[in-house]
Amino acid sequence: MSNPKSYTKTYSVEDRTLANPTATAVGALGNGANGASSTGNFDKIATAIDALIADNLDLRKLVSALIDDIVASHQRIIK
Repeated sequence: MSNPKSYTKTYSVEDRTLANPTATAVGALGNGANGASSTGNFDKIATAIDALIADNLDLRKLVSALIDDIVASHQRIIK
């Protein structure tokens, strides 16, 4: 059995609670071929992007905590 590959962790903030996702579907934007031809539609897109960023950060924190927990349980992982 070969040794597992090592992980390199460059993100150090941790969170052991995975929150419900905040991102939701933008839905049909309408108003032209580009779908974002009004201020309201641009706001929907900006809100969706912000929510995706927040969800991604929450997931990164959880993965960081999981890596630390595995290290603490004496698995071969390099920080």
